[in-house]
Amino acid sequence: MATPLAKPGWIEFLGQPMLFSDSITDKFASGDKPKMTNLLGVAGHSDGAGLASYDVKGAVPQAGFEFDAKGYASRHETIVLVFKIAGYRDEVEGRVEDVSVSTSAEGETEQSFSFNGALLSHQRIS
Repeated sequence: MATPLAKPGWIEFLGQPMLFSDSITDKFASGDKPKMTNLLGVAGHSDGAGLASYDVKGAVPQAGFEFDAKGYASRHETIVLVFKIAGYRDEVEGRVEDVSVSTSAEGETEQSFSFNGALLSHQRIS
């Protein structure tokens, strides 16, 4: 019997799901640093600030961008996005930092962006 796999994740902004994202990469770096000493070696760790990073790629609907990533990045706006992935809900306050839009004659127009910020909550959902 095969083990069921997690369903694809999604993003919410202002309570609305982003329907056209087709790829989300979730990265978290604790920022912790080992405390090194001459006699003990690693004597402990200092707590880091923690950084949640997400790379998102998706199609652009014919009506236009469902999320104006370039607008938020150019205005340097701090926003909250909710990521629901693999049974967890992550609420992250941060900024859109990098945006790219690509289009081609034989494919759809796509938007990619990176979002980095502070992990406000990480909760198990069913």
